Amino acid sequence: MALVLKQFCVEAFTIPTSSMHPTLIGQNQAPDGVGDRILVDKFANWLRDPRRWEIWVFRFPLDRSRNFIKRVVGLPGDFLKIGSEDGDIWLARRADAPYEIARKPRRVRESLYRPVYPPDAASDRVKDMSFDGEGEAKGIGSRWFRVEGDNPTAFSLAALDRFAYRGGAPATLVASHPIHTSTDPDTWHRSWQDGPVARDIRVRGRLVPEAGADVPPASEVHLAWRPDGYYEYRLTLGSTPGSSTARILVDDAVLREVRLDVVWDGRHELAFELEAVDGDLHAHVNGHELAVLPDGRPFRRRHAQVAQRLSLDASGAPFTLADLRIDRDIAYQNSWSPMGSAAEDGVAIPAGKYLMIGDNQGDVGDRREGSYDGRKWELHTITLRDGTVIRHDDQKSPDRDLDDETGETVYSVTDADGVERHWHANDEDPDVPDATEWTPFVDRELYVGRAFLVFWPAWPDPPGRFRRVR
Repeated sequence: MALVLKQFCVEAFTIPTSSMHPTLIGQNQAPDGVGDRILVDKFANWLRDPRRWEIWVFRFPLDRSRNFIKRVVGLPGDFLKIGSEDGDIWLARRADAPYEIARKPRRVRESLYRPVYPPDAASDRVKDMSFDGEGEAKGIGSRWFRVEGDNPTAFSLAALDRFAYRGGAPATLVASHPIHTSTDPDTWHRSWQDGPVARDIRVRGRLVPEAGADVPPASEVHLAWRPDGYYEYRLTLGSTPGSSTARILVDDAVLREVRLDVVWDGRHELAFELEAVDGDLHAHVNGHELAVLPDGRPFRRRHAQVAQRLSLDASGAPFTLADLRIDRDIAYQNSWSPMGSAAEDGVAIPAGKYLMIGDNQGDVGDRREGSYDGRKWELHTITLRDGTVIRHDDQKSPDRDLDDETGETVYSVTDADGVERHWHANDEDPDVPDATEWTPFVDRELYVGRAFLVFWPAWPDPPGRFRRVR
């Protein structure tokens, strides 16, 4: 029975590498050396085809004796490009059709967001810091935020994720540094960071009224994200019916706008969330998604590197901006094998084949090498004098040894079928040069199953890393 379950239903696998970091933790990066152990639904492989954004285990096309795990990004029939500056996946159903962004479901976005703010290491050192007359925070706060406008002392910093607004005249809280595609909580305070500026982010927080405070008749809070100097994604929370809105602006002109059925009256706590991701503005209030607005932008190979701006404007009722969280979306790297033209032209995915990409884009922590996936796979071919053809992963050079009897060099390598191959140096056909070809896709027949659960390690601090795979 156990054999039947393993063969057809569920099988456990260990994550060996960092290619899916931080979604899945590999043995080579876990502090305790214990990689995530996952359960794979093999029955799904019999019932249906892989779906975009799912995580699947498959046999490596360049060495079928090895199991790989990646995320399904490209499906059969897709024409696919990666935006060089926005890091989004762009799709078309025909080569001459307009490209549109592939939108990730909410559950997938949740797993792919990378934290930017607040920084964990410094939070316990922050006590009670205020902004001075120049709008700069005294001490650590100035590394992340500043105040603009005629009311520079309107905000005080109680903790890195708590800003108190005194109320009254308008004031603006502005991020001090751009968010890049490599930004994390330990680097955002630096004036210099790696990678292009990020386009897709999420901002969350709570507006907590000041107990017993006088509440003026008109209060407003505006959260605005301007990633590139052209587009602006804005969430407005107002104190009168109809004054709360979600809107997208282009060159300061309203492109899309919807009124939200919510009122910020300065008396009741309100949780908000703005997602500017995958070409959409998502507006959430008190846990409910109230609006989704598409920005409709076309594919452009390059975007102008114009100064970003993330700001929060407040006026009227005093409140505390609590539990402030800023995350950035995954930015896929438009980095492909030099043997093709995918970086410029994209790829056309044939029938029965898929494009798999790892979540590690070289943008998290110390794992800057990124995922080895379909963008970089290359198959090396060696032809012998007797017509035998040996194909193997170009990243794995053949091992060398000496034949004890003849003293000749003997090569050995695992070929694409997972078979160990051996040959002498003089076995190679001198008239047929070695060849290397880009091999980016995974055949449908190579899939093993869909990853759905991390079940270990769950000890010594339950639940440990136990979680669903999304």
